[in-house]
Amino acid sequence: MLTPVLIACAVYSALCLILVGVNFALLPRLSRQPSAPSGASAVSLVSIVVPARNEERGIGAALRSMLSQDYPLFEVIVVNDRSTDRTAEILRTIGDPRLRVIDGEEPPPGWLGKPNALAQGASIARGEILLFVDADVRYAPETLRRAVLFLETRRVDFVGLLPRLETASFWEHVLMPNLLCAALFGPFGQASP
Repeated sequence: MLTPVLIACAVYSALCLILVGVNFALLPRLSRQPSAPSGASAVSLVSIVVPARNEERGIGAALRSMLSQDYPLFEVIVVNDRSTDRTAEILRTIGDPRLRVIDGEEPPPGWLGKPNALAQGASIARGEILLFVDADVRYAPETLRRAVLFLETRRVDFVGLLPRLETASFWEHVLMPNLLCAALFGPFGQASP
């Protein structure tokens, strides 16, 4: 009885690996997209919305990377989601007119903290394009420009950016790659406009 189960598991695992491999090979990468010059003609305002709760370890580096984007027109909205560490203090030290920091409010019944913080940031965003970013993500300077160009040239309404993962601890090495596998496990497709 155990042998057929093991064979089925092995076949299923092989199919999963094949699907992950195919999706990984076909997944569009911003680094492979044509790069428009940083002074492109018509630009849309992009609002980068960052929920931040107890992010003192990475918020400074993340915001510096976001504020160093070579895209010409964007704002960064950080929702300090009731942090109890030094997050608010770090946010106050970043003096950039493109950065707006708001204090997050308690989620209404039935809401979780991060979706509530994202909704609060989105409600004050002025941009035509919204980019929702975790507070520990760092972007290369050309990322925003390439992502907007991808949206416009592909004529899509939504793009999900999969970052390169930097892991340090044993459990991060074990668990974090599963996030990418989960994203690459299903079939990718592009809806026609």
